[in-house]
Amino acid sequence: MKKLISLILSLAMAFSFAAGLSVSDVLPDIAMTAYAEESTPLEKQMLPYHYSKLSDTEKSVYIKLRKAAINHEKTFSVNKSMDKDVVSNLVDIIFYEDALAFNVKKVSYMISNKKTEFEISYSFNQESAEKMMKKMDAVAKKVTSKFKEDTSTYSKILYIHDYIIDNTVYDESLNSAHSAYGSMISGKAVCEGYARAFGYICSKAGIKTVNVVGKATDEKGHTESHMWNRVYYNKKWYDVDLTWDDPVMPYVENKSYQYFMPGSAMFAKSHKPGGTTLKYPEATKDTSMNYYAKKKLVADDNSSAYSLLVSQIAKAAKNGHSVATIKLTDKDAFNKFKKYLEKNDSEKIFDAIADADKKTTVSIVTDRVYGYTADSKSLTVSVYFMMKNTSIYDYYTDVSKLSSDEKEFFKDAGISMKKPSKAA
Repeated sequence: MKKLISLILSLAMAFSFAAGLSVSDVLPDIAMTAYAEESTPLEKQMLPYHYSKLSDTEKSVYIKLRKAAINHEKTFSVNKSMDKDVVSNLVDIIFYEDALAFNVKKVSYMISNKKTEFEISYSFNQESAEKMMKKMDAVAKKVTSKFKEDTSTYSKILYIHDYIIDNTVYDESLNSAHSAYGSMISGKAVCEGYARAFGYICSKAGIKTVNVVGKATDEKGHTESHMWNRVYYNKKWYDVDLTWDDPVMPYVENKSYQYFMPGSAMFAKSHKPGGTTLKYPEATKDTSMNYYAKKKLVADDNSSAYSLLVSQIAKAAKNGHSVATIKLTDKDAFNKFKKYLEKNDSEKIFDAIADADKKTTVSIVTDRVYGYTADSKSLTVSVYFMMKNTSIYDYYTDVSKLSSDEKEFFKDAGISMKKPSKAA
């Protein structure tokens, strides 16, 4: 008998957010260094996007403030009375965006008639911060070393997106969860950690990004403070949200591309920048760079969608993956294909798997599917299938949470219950 262990007709992903991004509550920490010539002073390396928007006078003050922060100085002053809004803007850049403000925990300031004084506190001592920085540099170099001379910028952005999601879980238990360090080294982070890690590695790869602070509203209408990225590509700014592309699901294969450069019309429905003094570059409406469009994974009718799904299942199996996803052009095409797949106890899903099995030398289990989603919001359809000679650990992140019936489902398919031994 053909069986689906998890038939999810309308996917509602369990997204998580980091709350309290205001300066008075949670101060985001970030680390980054530049692969720059030794002659360039550190305080002038990897300057944040918003630095370029400052006046010459403001830039001069910012560089001095930045140098003080890098050198772990507790106080810093400017012999002039500065406008409060200008000072607030400088502090927001340090907190939310600056690549080198990793260790800054809090900045207080006092403005008098002839002087502006800053007081800086830190999360770690200078020695610890330098060690953490070196570890992140090593990870960034590991990622960027994968890029060849002819690797396209788009491919680099996609690879960095995938690397961070594959190596990070949403977890706010660590003190470093709000930082790039939490994602890149500890593998546990909240939205800030995901966003900063993406910006960190992109910067190492020579790709311009900006961290965006604001509010995000999930499908249940719940709104939280949030951070995501805008990345500069082909002279346009595209939104990217790694946190929302890493849904909280029990599957090993759980990566999404719904929020990877989708175009501002779709993205703005759930994401609203705000809450700081920072003015962000306008995101483009262009949808041609979205993952599904760029990879030609969009179909407009049942016939083309079925053929595309079959080819994607075969391709995924060949590459050692167990999920295939395609996108429909519009709601009407999506609803028709969903109905087409699910008719007669989802017969067409199993037909697609069987047809894919004929197209690859990898043996696919054709009578069982452990997951299927049809997401009306993203207009995507995903089929989670199994392959012979694999382990249940290839499919689930935490096997201990599976019920006895679920485990039996895999056993009957010939899937091993043993954890694969790691290669020496």
